[in-house]
Amino acid sequence: MFRPTWLKALGLAVALSAGILEELVFRKLLMNYLSAVGVGPLSQIVLSRLAFGMAHGIWGLMGRSIRAALGATVATGILGAALALVFIVSGRSLAPCVVAHFLINALVEPGLVLAATRGEMSRRQSA
Repeated sequence: MFRPTWLKALGLAVALSAGILEELVFRKLLMNYLSAVGVGPLSQIVLSRLAFGMAHGIWGLMGRSIRAALGATVATGILGAALALVFIVSGRSLAPCVVAHFLINALVEPGLVLAATRGEMSRRQSA
């Protein structure tokens, strides 16, 4: 499990890249824009959460399940709210958000991707 391979190295690079890109978009760009146009911190967190959650609902649809898509949207929306709160509390620093996002991507995402691609997230058929 902990043996280094090129695939694991690639996975870590993708996890880091996705963490950086998504935090730039959903925290830095979106929340700073909302702040600049006068939206308060609580509303910034809510709007960032909604955008982040909806963007990640696609994982459930990959498994051809509306229920899984809704679950992914809600779960990542909660994560998005937590990351948005960290962004505000840290003085709008992306560093703690990127670190947290990277760790989640590196540790949780592989299992979610496997479940989605194997159809394990879709509705189970009755026997």
